Parts: sequence; structure tokens; C-alpha cells
Amino acid sequence: MLAVRDLTKRFRGPNNEVRALDGVSFDLAPGDFLAIQGTSGSGKTTLLLACGALQRPDGGSISIEGQNPYALSAEERTRFRARHIGFVFQQFHLIPYLTVLENVLSPLLALDDAGAKARALELLQRFRIQDRADHLPAHLSTGERQRTALARALLHRPKLILADEPTGNLDAQNADAVIDGLRELAAQGTAILMVTHDNRLAARAGRTLAMERGKWKVAG
Repeated sequence: MLAVRDLTKRFRGPNNEVRALDGVSFDLAPGDFLAIQGTSGSGKTTLLLACGALQRPDGGSISIEGQNPYALSAEERTRFRARHIGFVFQQFHLIPYLTVLENVLSPLLALDDAGAKARALELLQRFRIQDRADHLPAHLSTGERQRTALARALLHRPKLILADEPTGNLDAQNADAVIDGLRELAAQGTAILMVTHDNRLAARAGRTLAMERGKWKVAG
């Protein structure tokens, strides 16, 4: 599903060059649920963005279902993300002037999908926010916003989900609901890559790796 080889990414700092990624390699198969941990600045989010075709690496390669997304044009890459990848972020990134239903439908604006609305309504019911379908994000609780973001990520039945601190703003009950949903998806064959600081949540993933200074941290 996802193959990452010798990935590097550098940023120019005020005094020197920072290696956010320094030769990172790993594989993610269908049904894998991998949690990435590490301190701030270790490279976790940079890795997630690179794997999501949102930040071009300086070196190495990324393959999603055998396709290098960075070999595509910007427009083709947008369509590729819409077809293959679901994103769940800590900050939700809901569009403030769209309703809950419209936000859930937004990933498929670039695609022609006649069944999208029916699936969106099913997801709203699954996450118990069907009565909020016509509300704007400003009128939702934090948990409702995250469930809206999760429904949006699942709309197009992605084969790969990238989650960046998906429970960071949630209480324990809502956090458990999100992680339960991700585990259910993994059981159904979706590959999931999650960045989290929460050891309890990481323990519920199928596999955990730690990053340090842009590399995998070696145990001990």
C-alpha cells in the first residue's frame, strides 16, 4: 500500500540546515495500523505530509499502490489524494462557511461521485452527528468537529488514512471513539499511519515506531 525508501527532507534554519527526515524507510500493508511517536521536531509531521503527497521530499521515494504521487502534475496529485488518501488532523481543518454535510462531502468536489451524498449521510449517522448535518462548524462541540473530520476522511473509502494527533483536542470518551473507528477500518483492510504523543493510544495501534532527529529511534 505504502512504500517509503530513504526519505530525506531539509529545511533552512536561521543558523544552519535542519534535517527533518534523514533516510527514513518503512512499508505499510493493507490493514496495518502504525503509530509514529517522538518529541516535537523529531520529523513525525514532516513524514506524514510527505506520505500524503502534501510536501515533496528532497530525496528518496514514496509509492502508494505502486504510484509515485510526486511524478504527477499538481492537478493530477490533487485527484490522486482525493481517490486514495484520507486525512485526519488535530485541528480538524473544517471549512467554516460550509455545513457539516458539505464539509464531509468536500473531498469529492474534484471527482464525479453520484453516491457521495448517501455515503455522507450514512457516516453522519454512524458517528452520531446526523442531527448536526445543517450546522456550521462554529456551532459544534470539539468532539462533534473531530467526528465530522473523521467522516470526511472516510467518505471516499480511502485505502490509506494519515492521522496527525487525531485525538489531541478530545476528552477520553471521544478519543476512544476515534481510535475505535480507526481500528475498525484497519480490520477492514485500510492502512493507517498515525502520529501521536499519547502512549495509551499508540499502544492500541498494531505497531509503533519512534522518531528522533529525523530518523527511527533505536531501542535502548
